[in-house]
Amino acid sequence: MLSNIREVRKCKTVTRKNYIIDDFTQDMILLLPKSPKSFVHILTMALSDVFQFTESEVHSSINTIAKEVTEDVLKAHLSNVTPTAVVELSKHPEIKPDVLELLNNNDVHVAMILARHLFGDLSETNCVQKKLSEAALKSGSGRYVTHYNYQARSVCVETLFPGCKSTIFLV
Repeated sequence: MLSNIREVRKCKTVTRKNYIIDDFTQDMILLLPKSPKSFVHILTMALSDVFQFTESEVHSSINTIAKEVTEDVLKAHLSNVTPTAVVELSKHPEIKPDVLELLNNNDVHVAMILARHLFGDLSETNCVQKKLSEAALKSGSGRYVTHYNYQARSVCVETLFPGCKSTIFLV
Protein backbone atom coordinates (compact mmCIF):
# COMPACT_ATOMS: atom_id res chain seq x y z
CA MET A 1 0.00 0.00 0.00
CA LEU A 2 1.14 3.53 -0.61
CA SER A 3 1.80 4.53 2.98
CA ASN A 4 4.10 7.48 2.46
CA ILE A 5 2.14 10.53 1.34
CA ARG A 6 5.10 11.60 -0.77
CA GLU A 7 4.51 8.39 -2.75
CA VAL A 8 0.87 9.35 -3.15
CA ARG A 9 1.55 12.77 -4.62
CA LYS A 10 4.70 14.75 -5.09
CA CYS A 11 4.35 17.92 -3.08
CA LYS A 12 6.24 20.23 -0.83
CA THR A 13 6.82 19.30 2.78
CA VAL A 14 4.43 20.91 5.22
CA THR A 15 6.25 23.90 6.60
CA ARG A 16 6.49 24.46 10.32
CA LYS A 17 4.76 27.83 10.22
CA ASN A 18 1.73 26.44 8.39
CA TYR A 19 1.18 23.18 10.26
CA ILE A 20 2.59 22.58 13.70
CA ILE A 21 2.42 19.62 16.03
CA ASP A 22 -0.48 21.22 17.96
CA ASP A 23 -2.53 21.27 14.74
CA PHE A 24 -1.63 17.63 14.16
CA THR A 25 -2.68 16.74 17.72
CA GLN A 26 -6.09 18.39 17.32
CA ASP A 27 -6.62 16.72 13.93
CA MET A 28 -5.77 13.35 15.48
CA ILE A 29 -8.23 13.90 18.34
CA LEU A 30 -10.95 14.54 15.74
CA LEU A 31 -9.86 11.54 13.65
CA LEU A 32 -9.83 8.99 16.49
CA PRO A 33 -13.60 8.41 16.93
CA LYS A 34 -14.26 8.56 13.17
CA SER A 35 -11.60 6.10 12.06
CA PRO A 36 -9.45 4.35 14.69
CA LYS A 37 -7.63 2.35 11.97
CA SER A 38 -6.68 5.56 10.17
CA PHE A 39 -5.63 7.08 13.50
CA VAL A 40 -3.17 4.22 14.05
CA HIS A 41 -1.88 4.44 10.47
CA ILE A 42 -1.36 8.23 10.56
CA LEU A 43 0.32 8.01 13.97
CA THR A 44 2.65 5.33 12.58
CA MET A 45 3.46 7.62 9.65
CA ALA A 46 4.22 10.48 12.06
CA LEU A 47 6.52 8.25 14.12
CA SER A 48 8.36 7.22 10.95
CA ASP A 49 9.20 10.88 10.21
CA VAL A 50 6.95 11.15 7.14
CA PHE A 51 5.54 14.46 8.32
CA GLN A 52 8.90 15.68 9.62
CA PHE A 53 7.89 16.06 13.25
CA THR A 54 10.54 15.21 15.80
CA GLU A 55 10.15 12.08 17.91
CA SER A 56 9.75 14.33 20.95
CA GLU A 57 6.93 16.27 19.26
CA VAL A 58 5.08 13.07 18.33
CA HIS A 59 5.41 11.68 21.85
CA SER A 60 4.17 14.98 23.26
CA SER A 61 1.22 14.78 20.86
CA ILE A 62 0.42 11.25 22.04
CA ASN A 63 0.49 12.39 25.67
CA THR A 64 -1.80 15.32 24.90
CA ILE A 65 -4.23 13.06 23.05
CA ALA A 66 -4.28 10.61 25.98
CA LYS A 67 -5.01 13.46 28.42
CA GLU A 68 -7.69 15.16 26.30
CA VAL A 69 -9.68 12.08 25.32
CA THR A 70 -8.68 10.11 28.45
CA GLU A 71 -6.82 6.85 28.39
CA ASP A 72 -10.04 4.84 28.85
CA VAL A 73 -11.61 6.36 25.73
CA LEU A 74 -8.37 5.88 23.82
CA LYS A 75 -8.24 2.21 24.86
CA ALA A 76 -11.90 1.72 23.95
CA HIS A 77 -11.34 3.05 20.42
CA LEU A 78 -8.09 1.17 19.87
CA SER A 79 -8.59 -2.11 21.76
CA ASN A 80 -9.71 -4.18 18.77
CA VAL A 81 -8.10 -2.25 15.94
CA THR A 82 -6.24 -4.20 13.33
CA PRO A 83 -4.99 -1.61 10.84
CA THR A 84 -5.63 -3.69 7.74
CA ALA A 85 -6.55 -1.79 4.61
CA VAL A 86 -9.72 -2.74 2.73
CA VAL A 87 -8.13 -1.68 -0.54
CA GLU A 88 -4.51 -1.67 -1.67
CA LEU A 89 -3.54 1.08 -4.08
CA SER A 90 -0.94 0.18 -6.64
CA LYS A 91 -1.17 3.51 -8.47
CA HIS A 92 -1.03 7.09 -7.30
CA PRO A 93 -4.49 8.61 -6.85
CA GLU A 94 -5.42 11.60 -8.92
CA ILE A 95 -6.03 14.54 -6.58
CA LYS A 96 -8.05 17.33 -8.13
CA PRO A 97 -6.62 20.87 -7.73
CA ASP A 98 -9.72 22.15 -5.89
CA VAL A 99 -9.20 19.46 -3.23
CA LEU A 100 -5.59 20.53 -2.75
CA GLU A 101 -6.71 24.14 -2.48
CA LEU A 102 -9.36 23.26 0.12
CA LEU A 103 -6.82 21.27 2.12
CA ASN A 104 -4.25 24.07 1.80
CA ASN A 105 -1.84 21.66 0.07
CA ASN A 106 -1.40 20.04 3.48
CA ASP A 107 0.17 16.58 3.22
CA VAL A 108 -1.23 15.50 6.58
CA HIS A 109 -4.83 16.33 5.66
CA VAL A 110 -4.49 14.54 2.32
CA ALA A 111 -2.98 11.54 4.13
CA MET A 112 -5.82 11.49 6.67
CA ILE A 113 -8.51 11.52 4.00
CA LEU A 114 -6.76 8.87 1.92
CA ALA A 115 -6.13 6.69 5.01
CA ARG A 116 -9.81 6.87 5.97
CA HIS A 117 -10.71 5.63 2.48
CA LEU A 118 -8.07 2.89 2.43
CA PHE A 119 -9.15 1.60 5.84
CA GLY A 120 -12.86 1.50 4.99
CA ASP A 121 -14.22 4.47 6.94
CA LEU A 122 -17.73 4.92 5.57
CA SER A 123 -18.95 6.94 8.58
CA GLU A 124 -19.68 10.09 6.54
CA THR A 125 -20.87 8.32 3.38
CA ASN A 126 -24.63 8.25 2.73
CA CYS A 127 -26.48 4.96 3.25
CA VAL A 128 -27.11 4.21 -0.43
CA GLN A 129 -23.49 4.83 -1.44
CA LYS A 130 -22.28 2.93 1.62
CA LYS A 131 -24.16 -0.21 0.49
CA LEU A 132 -22.85 0.14 -3.07
CA SER A 133 -19.29 0.63 -1.80
CA GLU A 134 -19.52 -2.37 0.51
CA ALA A 135 -20.75 -4.47 -2.43
CA ALA A 136 -17.84 -3.26 -4.58
CA LEU A 137 -15.35 -4.16 -1.84
CA LYS A 138 -16.89 -7.59 -1.44
CA SER A 139 -17.02 -8.39 -5.16
CA GLY A 140 -13.79 -6.65 -6.16
CA SER A 141 -15.55 -4.88 -9.01
CA GLY A 142 -17.33 -1.57 -9.40
CA ARG A 143 -16.84 1.71 -7.53
CA TYR A 144 -15.76 2.01 -3.91
CA VAL A 145 -16.69 5.57 -2.90
CA THR A 146 -16.29 7.37 0.41
CA HIS A 147 -17.23 10.91 1.45
CA TYR A 148 -15.69 13.08 4.16
CA ASN A 149 -16.76 16.48 5.37
CA TYR A 150 -14.07 19.12 5.50
CA GLN A 151 -14.80 22.81 6.11
CA ALA A 152 -18.46 22.47 5.04
CA ARG A 153 -17.44 20.72 1.80
CA SER A 154 -17.64 17.06 0.82
CA VAL A 155 -14.41 15.42 -0.25
CA CYS A 156 -15.04 12.26 -2.25
CA VAL A 157 -12.53 9.45 -2.73
CA GLU A 158 -13.34 6.94 -5.45
CA THR A 159 -11.53 3.73 -6.30
CA LEU A 160 -12.51 1.81 -9.43
CA PHE A 161 -12.13 -1.96 -9.28
CA PRO A 162 -10.53 -4.15 -10.45
CA GLY A 163 -7.68 -1.78 -11.43
CA CYS A 164 -7.75 0.27 -8.21
CA LYS A 165 -7.55 3.62 -10.02
CA SER A 166 -8.37 6.26 -7.41
CA THR A 167 -9.44 9.88 -7.59
CA ILE A 168 -9.99 12.46 -4.85
CA PHE A 169 -12.40 15.26 -5.74
CA LEU A 170 -14.98 17.67 -4.29
CA VAL A 171 -18.69 17.04 -4.61
